[in-house]
Amino acid sequence: MSNILMNRTRSQIIRFLLKNGPSTCGQIGIELQASPSSIRRQLNALRESGLVRRTSTQFVASPEQVQRQLDALAASFDGGGHAVGSCKPHELRLDPDDLRATAQR
Repeated sequence: MSNILMNRTRSQIIRFLLKNGPSTCGQIGIELQASPSSIRRQLNALRESGLVRRTSTQFVASPEQVQRQLDALAASFDGGGHAVGSCKPHELRLDPDDLRATAQR
């Protein structure tokens, strides 16, 4: 099972962008206490997957694409909440209100 949001740093970046809106790589790195190279690498992966887009100076999360990824992740679990296959994801904990608020911006 492979899901772009199963990486802790990427899911933290998504949560940050959904909650705070468009942000620079530096702002994200400061908030997450991560190196700029680590944030850039994860932002590139998120951009390639369509979850994040880049304006001239900032990164913006796509709530619709995030929801699709969350739905795909949820579908990978059986009825008892166990991951299908050998991967065990960490808890993502995206607040649905953050998704709705970002979609309205």
